[in-house]
Amino acid sequence: MIKAHAVRFSLPTITIVFHGGEPLLVGTSDLECFARTARKMLEPLVQVRMGIPTNGVLIDDDVLRICDSWKIQIGVSRDGGELEHDRHRLWKSPASEIRRSIAPA
Repeated sequence: MIKAHAVRFSLPTITIVFHGGEPLLVGTSDLECFARTARKMLEPLVQVRMGIPTNGVLIDDDVLRICDSWKIQIGVSRDGGELEHDRHRLWKSPASEIRRSIAPA
């Protein structure tokens, strides 16, 4: 469908955003498979940009490798300041989730 739409409207570029809840919950193998498949099917016809919004907690070396390999841009979101952000988390831990998401690996 995406390919047909891009061809029909002569789109020079399309942007695919992996979105919904926490998109990194899909797992690294599925993320990589989708990125590889999208590029393989679309890039001969149209430039593909990819992005993924995340709270950053699940970013690890594998995610960074996949995003680098397949040129997926990462956007890190947060819900306000530290208190507001942590108030909306379903789990409560001694460490702030904001601090965990921006801490160096």
